[in-house]
Amino acid sequence: MDAERGVVLRLASTLDGEDFDALEVEEIFCNERFSEEVFDSREPLTWR
Repeated sequence: MDAERGVVLRLASTLDGEDFDALEVEEIFCNERFSEEVFDSREPLTWR
């Protein structure tokens, strides 16, 4: 856990006290600026 940002950086599943699966953040960027085009959808989103 990143205490400053409150972001989970590693999540592990354990069985009998041993990790058997884990997800880890390798790279994270905070306070990035995006152009408005990133959030402008010209096409309707489809849900499958």
